Amino acid sequence: MGECHSSSPDYLDDRIMPLISSCSIACGGHFGDQNSILACLSLAIANGVNCGAHISFPDRKHFGRKVHYSSSQQLVDAIKKQLELFRICANHSQVNAHHVKAHGALYHYLSINLDLADKVLDAISEFEFTLIYCMSGSPFSKKAKERKMGVWEEIFGDRKYEAKGALVKRGRPGAVLENPDQVVNQVEYWLSNGNMPNVESGKIKGRTLCFHSDTKQVVQSIKRVRKILEENNIHIA
Repeated sequence: MGECHSSSPDYLDDRIMPLISSCSIACGGHFGDQNSILACLSLAIANGVNCGAHISFPDRKHFGRKVHYSSSQQLVDAIKKQLELFRICANHSQVNAHHVKAHGALYHYLSINLDLADKVLDAISEFEFTLIYCMSGSPFSKKAKERKMGVWEEIFGDRKYEAKGALVKRGRPGAVLENPDQVVNQVEYWLSNGNMPNVESGKIKGRTLCFHSDTKQVVQSIKRVRKILEENNIHIA
């Protein structure tokens, strides 16, 4: 959330916020500044939504969806700057930070560069965040657990999965599920099978279900998924 100017025709934060239980707020890497963070926090407070920091490669040009950094130290410094900005805004709004979640390319890159993952986890720990949202079963998730950090593993409602359980890379056909029927079908499959369509084996566990605010028809998708979860006696809190 907080990834679009409120004057933009694509701004959906005020429509999405009443439908969700937690949000990850862009805090200056791929998007966002003090004003957008404070506005998003205000919306979250009004709707009783938990708030987390959405850290990213410092790359607004590509919206944080390409690997982009010059050195590990410069990236860690950029992430600390984002976390500090979020903390300042959260303190101003009298909100307890709920979690940290990496965005876009950083989210996936931390599972293939575990040395960098350690440095990022060190940075997160400095700011006393105790909960991290991670890809279900990912090396980054395992690394955080080894360090005794709180981890909520995620599943994705609006992204297609590859056979080995990773997400299909953005840019490939069908990587993003924009049709609410497709989204509902995927979530129902997960509820019935403990796995995702196309994934060859194993189980994909999740405590939180992710949707992206810039996915087409996301409001309709979330509304329909909430209904499905409630019909399956899954409590959203």
